[in-house]
Amino acid sequence: MHAVASRAGDEEEVVVHGHIVIGSGVFGSSTALALSRLGHSVTVLDRSASGYCAPDAASNDLNKIVRADYKDEHYARLAKMAIELWRRDDGLSQCYHEVGLLLHSGESNPHGEAYVKRGLSTALKDAHREEGPSSSSQRADRSSATLESGKTTGSIGTSMPAPLPRLAYELTSDEQTSSVFPADLELGVGLKGIGKTQQAYINPRAGWAEAQKATNIVLDQAKELGVRVLSNANVVELLHDDQFRFYGARLQDGRIVRTSDRSAHVICCVGSWSTKFLRSALPQKIQRPPSTSSAQCVLLLRVENAQLRRRMKDIPVVINFDTGFYAFEPNEEGLLKCAIHGEGYAYPEPPCAPQSSYPNFAQGQSGAGADDSPSSSERRASNTFVPADKQEKMLEELYGLYPELADQGNAQVVESRICWYSDSVDEEWLIDHVPGTRGLVVCCADSGHAFKFLPLLGSLVTSRMQLTDKPLTPHQSKVWSFAHHLQAAAAHRTELNIRGQI
Repeated sequence: MHAVASRAGDEEEVVVHGHIVIGSGVFGSSTALALSRLGHSVTVLDRSASGYCAPDAASNDLNKIVRADYKDEHYARLAKMAIELWRRDDGLSQCYHEVGLLLHSGESNPHGEAYVKRGLSTALKDAHREEGPSSSSQRADRSSATLESGKTTGSIGTSMPAPLPRLAYELTSDEQTSSVFPADLELGVGLKGIGKTQQAYINPRAGWAEAQKATNIVLDQAKELGVRVLSNANVVELLHDDQFRFYGARLQDGRIVRTSDRSAHVICCVGSWSTKFLRSALPQKIQRPPSTSSAQCVLLLRVENAQLRRRMKDIPVVINFDTGFYAFEPNEEGLLKCAIHGEGYAYPEPPCAPQSSYPNFAQGQSGAGADDSPSSSERRASNTFVPADKQEKMLEELYGLYPELADQGNAQVVESRICWYSDSVDEEWLIDHVPGTRGLVVCCADSGHAFKFLPLLGSLVTSRMQLTDKPLTPHQSKVWSFAHHLQAAAAHRTELNIRGQI
C-alpha cells in the first residue's frame, strides 16, 4: 500500500513510504520522475487544486526559451545535453519548437561585438562531435548517458530526432538578417543596422518549449511509474525529530504527511517561494538558503490578423542582449509572449497562499499594497516597484521588431503578468542538503534559466542525493552547494557595503 490515512485527534495523518517532494514545478516534477525511474516511491505535494504546477508558478507559463547560448561553458554543455533530450523524448518533443534563436546587441552597444564572438564560440564548441557520419547514434548514446536510469525522461519511449539544423552563424547585414524571416514579414528598426550599428547572430539549434504542457507531461510520466500526487497540499511546516531528521510536512488544512521510511528525503522544490516558505517552515537554528525572489515582467498579446499570424509562424525567438527583452512567435491560439530577463523588481512578492493567476503589472507598482522594501543586501533585484510605463516600454520594443503588430486590428494586449524568479547573486542553482539536518534537500535559485533543463534536472538532484552511481562533477558539487551560496552572498553584501549601498 502506498499510503495509509489515520486520524490523531482532529488531524488526518497520511503515512507514505518513500520520498516526499514539495512542489510540482520544473524541479519537483523532474525530481519525482528521476526518483521513480530509480525504483523509489515518491509522493508529490502541491498547493494547486489539480496537483500540477500552481497557477502562479513560473513553470505554469505559455512558453520558455530553450537554448545553449551561455557564456558559462558548464551550463552551455549541460544545455546541449538537455536539447538532445527535448528532441528525442516522445512526450517532450511534442512541446519543443526548434525555430532558432536570434541574439542582437541593440544599437551602439560597446560590448556587442565581443558578445557575438563569445556566443558563436560557445555555440560552435564541440559541434564537430555532432556532425560525423555516426552522429545520430552518438547523440543517442550521450543522451542515454545523461540520466542514471540509462533512459531519457520519457516513460513511453524515445524516437530518433530529425536531422540537426545548421550551426550558429553571424549575421552581418540587414539583408542576411531578413533572410532568416519569411520574405513577406516586415522587420522594424530594432533589427536594422546589423553589422553596422549593432551586431547579431542566429543559432538554429535552439527554440522554445510549451512550458506548462511540458512540465505536466513530466509529472504525468512520473505518475505512470507510481508517483502519487496530493493536491491542495499547502505546506505550512516541515516536520522533524529531535535530531533534525526531517520526515514530513504539516498542511494548512490540518493534514500531516509523513514518510515511514527513515532513509527517505523531504525535497523542497518551491521555486521563488523558497525564501519566504523556508523562513516560516523551518526552525530558527536551521540555515535558510541565501536566495531571493524577483518579479519579472511578461506581456501577452493576441495576434488577431490571421495573415500576420501565418507570416510570423516559425520565426526565431529574438533576444536583445542589451535590454534583456525577448519575444516569441504566436502560438496556435495566436498568443504572442514577450518579456524581459533582468534583475526584476522587489514587488509584488510571491504569496504562499494559493493563487488563481499571476498578478499584473499594476499590482507591482508603488502604492499597490507593499508594506516595506527588502534591503539591497538581501536581493539581486535593484528596483523595488514595476514602473508605471513598463507596458508602454515593452510594446515599444516589440513594435520595433515587428511594426505590423502596432497596426490597428492586428494585435491587442491580452494581459500583463508577473513571473517570479528564485535568484542567487551569481545565477548558480542551489541543489543541496540543508546544513545541520538529515533528510532535507532544497532545490532553488533557478535564476530564470532552469526550465530548459527540465529533461535532466531530476537526475542532477538524485546525483546530489547520492542515489546513483553518476555523481555530480566537482564543479557542480561546489557551485550548487550551500557553502558556495553563503560565501557568494556574503561577498555580495561586502561589495554593497563598500559601495555604500547598505
